Amino acid sequence: MAVARTVAPLFAEPLGQYQTASLQSEVRTLGADQLGLFQDHLLRLAPSCRQDRFSMEAGDRFIRQYVNTTRALSTSIVAHLENGVVRGTAELRPMAGHRVAEIALSVEKPWRRRGLGTVLLRRIIGEAQDQRVRLIYFRFLAGNLAMKGLAAKFTTDMTLDDMDVVGQIDPRLDVPKTANQPSSMGWVRQIYSAFWN
Repeated sequence: MAVARTVAPLFAEPLGQYQTASLQSEVRTLGADQLGLFQDHLLRLAPSCRQDRFSMEAGDRFIRQYVNTTRALSTSIVAHLENGVVRGTAELRPMAGHRVAEIALSVEKPWRRRGLGTVLLRRIIGEAQDQRVRLIYFRFLAGNLAMKGLAAKFTTDMTLDDMDVVGQIDPRLDVPKTANQPSSMGWVRQIYSAFWN
């Protein structure tokens, strides 16, 4: 009986840098000179992923304009890269005097259900803490069950607003793990999580 192999790495939280024979992966904050990598990622999103990310249909022109505003608004972007290609991001957009911010996540379809969203959200909350942000807002379509499950790991403060779920996270109350802290998840639970969560 043949056993199917997966190229998906098994993630331990938090995700630092790791390497296999053909794959180098890391999670890090993108510099202002790396917004092209971010733009390429958004342009690769499938239509359904774009709908989830922007809560509307988003064409290529819209995405290019969006990336330009990212630069203008000094948005922090934490990215998951594989072999130098961005496959998932978490954004922190400052609002109201930089003490309040909005977050948004996007993960390319083949990289979903691997725990990336959790890792990215933890890291962007860490960025918010570093920037002394007092409140993080988020909004997503009510039908986006994956995002609802992810947000529920970090807050219960969510309400339905028309067709969107709106919520907030107090970054001062959540202390994400740093890359130097060991995972509390054992290897058996990591394997279980990678295949069944």
